[in-house]
This record gives sequence, C-alpha cells and structure tokens, in this order.
Amino acid sequence: MFPKVTVCNINMFKFDDVTPLLGGYALFYETGLQYLRSIMPEVGITSTINDSYSSELDGETYPDNTNLQEFIRYNSHKMKDMLEMCIFNGVECGPDNFTMEFTNYGACYVFKPTSMTSIKNAGQRYGLSMILNVEHVQYITAPRENVGFRIAIDCYHDSPNIEASGVDVGTGVRASIGLRKQSLTMLPAPHGQCIAEGTKQLQYYKNASYTQSRCYLECQTNYFMNACGCRTFYTPGNSDQPFCSPANLTKCYIPKYNEFITHREEYCTPTCEEACRAESYLKSNSYSGFPSIGVPQTFHVTHNFKYYALALGFTVKQRMEHTKSKMCEDVVSQIEVFAYNAMIQLNLPILQSNYEKYEKQCYHQFSILSYDLIFFTTNELSDIILYELMDKSHFTEVNLEFYNQTFEKAKEDLRSQTGVMVTTLVKVNYTYEEANMLLYTMLQNIYEYIYSDLRDACVEEATATYMTTDLAHLARDYMKDNLARVDIYFETLNVEEIKEQKAYEFYSVVCDLGGALGLFFGASLVAFVEAIDFWIIRGCFCRKNEKTDLSK
Repeated sequence: MFPKVTVCNINMFKFDDVTPLLGGYALFYETGLQYLRSIMPEVGITSTINDSYSSELDGETYPDNTNLQEFIRYNSHKMKDMLEMCIFNGVECGPDNFTMEFTNYGACYVFKPTSMTSIKNAGQRYGLSMILNVEHVQYITAPRENVGFRIAIDCYHDSPNIEASGVDVGTGVRASIGLRKQSLTMLPAPHGQCIAEGTKQLQYYKNASYTQSRCYLECQTNYFMNACGCRTFYTPGNSDQPFCSPANLTKCYIPKYNEFITHREEYCTPTCEEACRAESYLKSNSYSGFPSIGVPQTFHVTHNFKYYALALGFTVKQRMEHTKSKMCEDVVSQIEVFAYNAMIQLNLPILQSNYEKYEKQCYHQFSILSYDLIFFTTNELSDIILYELMDKSHFTEVNLEFYNQTFEKAKEDLRSQTGVMVTTLVKVNYTYEEANMLLYTMLQNIYEYIYSDLRDACVEEATATYMTTDLAHLARDYMKDNLARVDIYFETLNVEEIKEQKAYEFYSVVCDLGGALGLFFGASLVAFVEAIDFWIIRGCFCRKNEKTDLSK
C-alpha cells in the first residue's frame, strides 16, 4: 500500500489573491502584511519576537466576510496551478488526484490515487513523481520566509504533524525520497500504556482509527475551546465550535498557544497514549540539480514556449515598475476629471457639498483603485506578450477579445476595493445602484486611458529583452527559481517489524518453578537415600572389621 503523501507550499497566502482583500497592491506592505503577520506570527530575518507587525486585531470575520478556514482556503496556492507533471506507478495523474487538507502548515494537498495503490516493485519508476511549481512571484513574507515545498509521508489513517515530520524541498532541485516501511506492535496494559485497537473512540474523528496525533489535535481543540471559546483552522471540531475570529486569535489563541505546547504532555498525555499498533516510513533523501541546461533547449525544438513566456513575462514585470509608478501618478492627478466625466455620461447630479466632506477619503480610495488596476493589467499583458512577439499578431490591441476579458477579470479581482469605494459614494448621497454605475464607468474610462500606453510599454520592454537575451537561459533561470521535482518510492518491499513481547509469561513461571522444585526435591531425595545408604554400608563395614580383629 502506497503511503499518504501530503504536499504543502511553504508560502501560505498567494499574493495576487490576498492582496486585493488587504488594502490592494498599493497598500499591502503597509497594512496587509501587518494583518497576516498578526494572525500567523513567525520569527525571521524580517521580523523579531517583539515585531511591531504583530498586533491585536478587531472584528469577528476575516476579509470578504469569511471565517479563518475559508480565508486560508480561498487565498492559498491551488494544486491545479502548482502541479506541472504527475506520474504514479507508470500512469499519468493530475490535480484531481489531490484533495485539500488543513494542517498546521496551512492548506495542503493529499495525493489519493484512483487505482493501483498496491506497489509490486521497488524503485523510482514505480512510485510517485511530481514536478511542482512554487509560484515564487506570489510569495510574501508571512508567515514564512523560505521558498519551496513541505512534503510529509505517513499512513493514510493518520493526521500528521507537518511541522514535525515534513521534509523541505527547495526549488531548482530533484529530491529523491526512498522509503522503507516499518511496523511497530506494542503490548497494552498491564504490560504497557498503549491504546489497543478498537478500545478508544475519538471524539471528533467519527469512525476513524485512533492515533496519538489525532488525539493530540482533539486535545488542542478542547483546550482552546475552554480557554478562548474557539479553535484554529486545522483542528477538528463540531459545527457549533467556531473558528477563532481575528480578535480571539490575536488576543487569546496566539498568546496561549506557547503555553499549550510547553505543557501539552501534562494536558494531553493522560488521555493520548500511543496506539498499540502503528506504521511509519523510514526515509532516505538525496538531491540533485534540476533542470539541466538541455531542458529549455528542448522546449524550443518541441515548440513548447510556456516557460519562455513565463520567464519573459516575469522579466517584463520587473522592468515595468517605473512605468507603472509614472502612469499611476498621471491617473491620480486626473481623478476629478474621470469622476466628473463619468457623472456626465450617466447624467448623475454632482453633489459638490456632500463630496467635499469625503473628498480626501474618495481621493485616497481612487488612488488605490487606480494603482491596482494598472498593476493587474500589467501582469495580464506581461504573461502573454511573448506569443504576440513570436506570432507577430496583435491580439492585445484595444477593443479586441483579450482587452475585454482582461477588464472583466480586473473587475472581479478588484471587487473588495470597489466595495469600499461604493460604500463611500453612498455616504456622498448616491444610491447604491448609482454608486455602482458611477464606479464601473470610472473604471472603464481609466482602463481605456491606460491600456494602450501600458501595452506599448510592455511590448517595448519585451522586444528589448527578446532581442538581446537568450530565452533558453532566461527560461532555465525561471525554472530553477520556481520548479522542483519530487520522486517518492520504495527502496525495498520488505517490511521491518518491531514487536514487544512479554518478558516472563505465567506458563514460563510455572515451568521454571516446576523445574526448580523438581531439581531441588529430586536432588534432596537422592542425597537423603545416598546418605542413608552410605551410613548403613559404613556401619556394616565397620562392624565386620571389628569382628575380624576379635577373631584374630
């Protein structure tokens, strides 16, 4: 039986997904990063134990009106974006073979093959091989600062502690993880303290096998429900046991977490003994570089330009920073023009007196919205600009399909910022419907104003890079910065069994006692008879000698 393989992206929150919910691209590193570090604190080179980034939050829900688990689910990396290749036991697999599971490392993915779970041969060819994309451009420094994946290998009936048992795999490497299965059987009371199979039912894992790690998770749920009235996103519970709100998380859960971990043995061990039967996998890891220089050269021959496009797009995004900043300044300086033009287009009244009350607030929110629109449009253009250069087509031009699709995607991506802006416009005394129409028209006008210049700037930067840079080398650098290959396989199909045995059973005691008594009584009786025999013979012999002497 192939083990349970859990894959976690070390980056817990995806930049493009979470940024629009936390102040937008313009303010993320001022407010959004502080928010994430408050709910998921960790010490690193960009933070310290007393970091001002970590603070108490208010509110009962997370951005977009979600709970803690939903907030992490919606804003984490998705397996469909990370999985570049998957082969199991010689058969192709895909994102559908992975299911999301919440662990203490975030939203992770568990591999579940649809068939052929029994492995009949050892070696890399008969295991699980994956090429994973870490999506490095989406990384933020909350809560962790390293890059790569965390891989855990355990039994299917267990809920592993990823922080304790996982293996880190960085980008630019091929990790080979060889496995040897180990089976451990211990003795229950009165010989040991383990939990025999079927003797203990878990509280929240219904109809599931007992394991110590699951018991610890249930203990953690009960501890924090009593202490804080809530639980964290990866611990089990019932529907009436809520996940911690931002206020509960920062004011109660996080401060008490270290206390719980320090005294966990005291709180949990009396009820969370080890299971009498357990399975584990011994791992031997080895690493090599990935990919080789020949891989991107092969892409050119096979006309697979996916990584060329991603590499060129990443380079263009970096070189467009100055252009984006200048364009944002230009748009912000004309915010009032865009607003008045939209009001005239819609025949809406210009509420000058009311607007003056919220002028600074509107100006600030319009500025953020404009920057985010420019940022999003630049990303969309950069990702596909290579195909336009290679095909010499112009599918990114204004008023064509790509132009309209990008605007629709931008509206969806910026829905959080537009929601804030609509609320402000309602305060100005527009109806909700009028505020929506006004904002939509403004966005459309700004998009039309910036699109041509942004597209021309992207084409210019891309052309310069395309003409002066070896795309194969650029693609290899991108792949080394984003891809990792992981091979998980059995080194041998033999299973190492470790069994506890009774040191001295009752039958052995009886046998040994009987033998000792037999030997003791046997030896004593023979000695007694021999003693009598000796003294009788000796007495008889002495008397005979006396008679002989007298006769003489």
